Amino acid sequence: PVDLDTEYKFIVKTISTSGLLIETEMSPPVGTLFDMEMQLHGVELQIKGRIVHTREITDDEKGRVSHIGVEFVETAETDRHAIEEFVAQHLK
Repeated sequence: PVDLDTEYKFIVKTISTSGLLIETEMSPPVGTLFDMEMQLHGVELQIKGRIVHTREITDDEKGRVSHIGVEFVETAETDRHAIEEFVAQHLK
């Protein structure tokens, strides 16, 4: 349901109206800003994100990976509304 276009492979662990928690092999520094393209139910969103925390963990199957907290810092009103609807639908 959530697709992000990136040079790095990652898994979206959780999504909220304020950001994402992703799992990946990369470990960018806290404070890094980046542009995201995200699709929710076929609607493409343009969002600027900021890395707010990283935590390295060891996974038995994947080895060493990072859990990265991403805060949405610039989101158009229509995109924010699409995220709110997506989250509300999955909380039912």
